[in-house]
Amino acid sequence: MCDTKLMKAQYSLTSSEAKRLIAKAIVQMPEVKRTLTKGKIIIKEGSTTSAIAEELTGMPVSLSGRISPLGAMGSRNMGGRYRVIIERGEMNKHEFTEDIAYWAELFPQLGPDDVFITGANALDPQKRAGIMTGGVTLSPAHLIPAFRAQGVNVIIAVGWEKLIPNSIEEAVAAASRADIDVSLGMPVGIVPLSGTVITETDALHILVEGLAITVIGAGGIKGAEGATTFITEGSPAAVQKTWEIISEVKGTGMSAEEGTLEDCEPQGEICKGFITRDGTHVPKHHSCVYREKDSPNKLFPLG
Repeated sequence: MCDTKLMKAQYSLTSSEAKRLIAKAIVQMPEVKRTLTKGKIIIKEGSTTSAIAEELTGMPVSLSGRISPLGAMGSRNMGGRYRVIIERGEMNKHEFTEDIAYWAELFPQLGPDDVFITGANALDPQKRAGIMTGGVTLSPAHLIPAFRAQGVNVIIAVGWEKLIPNSIEEAVAAASRADIDVSLGMPVGIVPLSGTVITETDALHILVEGLAITVIGAGGIKGAEGATTFITEGSPAAVQKTWEIISEVKGTGMSAEEGTLEDCEPQGEICKGFITRDGTHVPKHHSCVYREKDSPNKLFPLG
């Protein structure tokens, strides 16, 4: 019997590098590769899913909600949003709509040959994911049960940086768009997600066989805030392959369509809300302290 010595290697990935690693693995999943010849991939906008879209088509997608240094924010360029459906490897941009009729028309066309990919904002210790939602209208995340009922493969791309100490159920119970009194940025609710969760650990298991992976730390400085550090152990060939994959993603930046990175601004379009069919005005992000330029100091005077 040949006794092959195992090797160990240590790596640290920034948030953006981890998203690129996850993207490279997801495009190798059988259910995703199958859509290159038949089926559709519906992609919810976001930075992780943008990296996936780039791996599939060479083109990024737009961002909507995000956590920036100011807090939970929307996009300044709301007119730049669209729905992304990849068919036979080609990206098709569909006009952004919250109309249930759009989805009602699309659902009968979907089935087991199709894939829905979303990111997430939270991952609990039981590896259950959730996503923040700041709008008061329909989002693809709300439709995941319907996607699954159609047999659509749901993939949740989320890095270990999103790990939370409590359960998703506790996060859902605590968060609310309606009863937050004051918020740095838009108040959000949490939508629990159901599907196949792919983290950096899962990504490496997809890309490299016979690898043991242990996350040993998180966080950093100088742009490595949100980084994950982990150890891989395996045969020299497995560790060498892992090293090559990690080297390929090192240095990659955030993926997003240009023009959608700017945060929403006080009294901008996103603050105005919308008018319902019966003429009722529904404000968005009602408790956001940035709705007016000096509102944070009005709420909590400094000094």
